[in-house]
Amino acid sequence: MHADGDVVTVAADGNAPAGDGLAVVRAVAAAVWAVHPDRRPASVRASDDTARDALRRWSLTEID
Repeated sequence: MHADGDVVTVAADGNAPAGDGLAVVRAVAAAVWAVHPDRRPASVRASDDTARDALRRWSLTEID
């Protein structure tokens, strides 16, 4: 994950541990809160197809 201004960019690294499937939700939430602790909205974007699929699965990005 990379945060820059109002944009959080998500990339798949292939090393995600098996778990409850909510790791991407927690990671995106932490990144957005780090960028905007005042709770202003941030754009969430995927940098690759795997990340895009994960974000779409949880409705964490705009539909493109």
